[in-house]
Amino acid sequence: MKIKLCKLKPILFCLLLLTLIASILFWHDQTLTQQYQSTQKSLAKQSAQAIADDIEVFMQLLRNNLSLFTLHHQQEFQSWLELPDDEAQFQHLKQLVRQYFPDYLEFSIIDEERVSLLPPVEQRYLGPACETDISYFSEQLEQHQVYIHDGPFSDYTHFDMMVPWYITVPQTAETLASTKKQGIFFTSFRLERLKALLKHAQTSQQNIFLVDMNTPEQIEVAPFDNAKALAESPLMRDSVLYQKILENKLTQKSDFRLPKQVVQQALAIQQVDNTRWKLLISALPYQLTTEQKIFRTRAVVIFIFFSLVLFSILWSLNKEEKKRTLVEHKLQRTLHQLSHTKDRAEAANLAKSEFIANMSHEVRTPLNGILGFAQILKRDHTLGTRQHDAVSTILQSGKHLLTLINDILDLSKIEAQQLELIPKEVVFSEFIHNIVEITKINAQNKNLNFHCQIDSPLPEVVMLDATRLRQVLINLLGNAIKFTEKGMVKLSVCYQDGYICFQVSDEGPGISSDNLEAIFLPFTQVCSLRHKSEGLGLGLAISQRFLELMNSQLEVQSIEGKGSQFCFKIAAPIIAEHTDSVLSNTPNPLHIRGYEGQVRTILIVDDETVNRTLLKKLLYPLGFMVQLANNGNASLKQAIKYQPDMILMNLNMPGMNGLLATQKIREIPELHQTRIIMISADAFPGTRQRSLDAGCDDYLSAPVKTNKLLNMIAQHLQLKWYYHDEIMDEFEVLESKSKSVQNNIIPSIDLLTRLYQFAIIGDIESITRQLKELQKANPQLSEFSQALLQLADRCEIQRIRDMLKLHLTEQ
Repeated sequence: MKIKLCKLKPILFCLLLLTLIASILFWHDQTLTQQYQSTQKSLAKQSAQAIADDIEVFMQLLRNNLSLFTLHHQQEFQSWLELPDDEAQFQHLKQLVRQYFPDYLEFSIIDEERVSLLPPVEQRYLGPACETDISYFSEQLEQHQVYIHDGPFSDYTHFDMMVPWYITVPQTAETLASTKKQGIFFTSFRLERLKALLKHAQTSQQNIFLVDMNTPEQIEVAPFDNAKALAESPLMRDSVLYQKILENKLTQKSDFRLPKQVVQQALAIQQVDNTRWKLLISALPYQLTTEQKIFRTRAVVIFIFFSLVLFSILWSLNKEEKKRTLVEHKLQRTLHQLSHTKDRAEAANLAKSEFIANMSHEVRTPLNGILGFAQILKRDHTLGTRQHDAVSTILQSGKHLLTLINDILDLSKIEAQQLELIPKEVVFSEFIHNIVEITKINAQNKNLNFHCQIDSPLPEVVMLDATRLRQVLINLLGNAIKFTEKGMVKLSVCYQDGYICFQVSDEGPGISSDNLEAIFLPFTQVCSLRHKSEGLGLGLAISQRFLELMNSQLEVQSIEGKGSQFCFKIAAPIIAEHTDSVLSNTPNPLHIRGYEGQVRTILIVDDETVNRTLLKKLLYPLGFMVQLANNGNASLKQAIKYQPDMILMNLNMPGMNGLLATQKIREIPELHQTRIIMISADAFPGTRQRSLDAGCDDYLSAPVKTNKLLNMIAQHLQLKWYYHDEIMDEFEVLESKSKSVQNNIIPSIDLLTRLYQFAIIGDIESITRQLKELQKANPQLSEFSQALLQLADRCEIQRIRDMLKLHLTEQ
């Protein structure tokens, strides 16, 4: 439902206030949490370093005491080694160890061969792990790292401390001299002292663990009295150890593991030197203080209060909405009555359209007669200049009137649903060429620039209604030229996924956003008064209706003062197997006289002399600079030397074939813009795609059809052909007055070439100067010079080029 802005202000205020409260609460909590975490981390790092130092001092003190013990009691060691079976000596040594180390678990004396000298009954706790530790110590000595055997709460859990011992055995009758003996004094200790250190350092907000150096999750020593107390701590509630304690399963050392998130979120981890332990300090879950709980309670109360206020406002608005709904029902009844009236008006309009559509023949017949005889008179050379201009005016006015009548009849047929599309096979390149030629002439008459841009390779033959599509494009391009006073009119065409896309853009006055919908209404004009007399305002309306019949839509974008852009796309299936009669609609290549613009270079690559000669004779007379190569290697040299605009490449050649030559040409930066057409007699279906993948722009199957080849050349080089008939029509009147041309009294080929070069670059001043000098030097050529001077005075440079090119071709 729609609610006025004034009614939304209370709601917006409430939402803003609630958002502000939530933001303050979130910011406050974040600040407290960050302060708490920062304090905990700082304290944890200090505690970790202090506890690690204490453990290191304890371990070092223990190691020093062992060394002092072996040093001070060498005599007892020697006495026992001399009489190892003396029980009294052994008990005395055992008593000494107990006095020095009250909390020891086991001790042993190891000889040089790493064999214990104590009786097995006295080594109940000396297991495989201890033997491995002894082996490591004998190899590493000072670098030996202490580690713990078994789990942290087993009665047999301990760590080993070892120091070397040395004694001197005096000389006897059996030995000629005194000897030295040495070994390892091995002592294992329980974990009570380490647990006591951790308990002493632990606080209410932190837990401290000794963990394995390589596996931080593995607990070595924990500040708890038993495994159950550890498992029920807040950090271990969801751990594997907790589950096994609940299930009354026996625990192993691998079960005493911290959860990974605890390790990842540890406040501090400190290495304990000379051991395989790390000290890990973790924080307990963050708890809200009493002050924070009070603050949050107040915030919730405020939130509920404002929610109730918001609810009451919405309730009042809903009450008003019900009133508005009653008004809308009344409005709907009124609209229904208006719709009924509109249907009656449309029925009357449809009857009118049906009448006009049925009168099509009667309206068009007399007008066609007028236009037909006007064209006959136009071609009559016996008429004078005034009569010729009068006939031209009649013909132009008649065509304009025919356009208006056709627009009215087409719109009437559409509204009467009598217009049907007639799709047929169309040579698309010829279709576009005709559109471009018509538009270019109209643009030149207004001194506008016209450009046709082909954004992708176009299909050769497609299925569409060419008549209706041509009318749409002519309407759009005609409007663009009509409303553009200076600048450029552009037509862009591309083919993509079975659709042909068209775009017409201009640099005219543009259309305001308020009038974008009105331009598609029949008999509606939104332009200035200057253009209203040039049409009835039906062009865009008819074009939109035509496109709707083609399942398309005309889209417009316009910026007032900068120009407009119209675009649409239509489905156009490609006709792969077309008949030759379709292509026969293209202009006969025998009528082509040449092309517009600078001279283009074409390189012909073929190992067959006949093929090269055939293509050269076809292209050279049309004004192309033709170069030849008889194999792939030669094509590379010729291409680098001449840098042609296009290469006609044969596929099958000995040595380097056309595919490989194309790939190597594409690797040359200077030839990236060169167009390449592959010519092949292969009938394999994949030949075309292989050629395109190698870098070719198009593919042509042999035997070569002249129409198809010339269409490809014009398409890829964007050429405009000149035909004999066109040239003769343009200069028919001029030649009838020029006796010098009829009598072949023309300048020398050198002078014609020089004039043509000036015409190519558009140098009107040089052409005028040369012609005036020619009149003075050779009066017989005055009529020839005068004809060209008239064209130069009107700056018709294109017609000068055509006339000079005609004379050069004849010579």
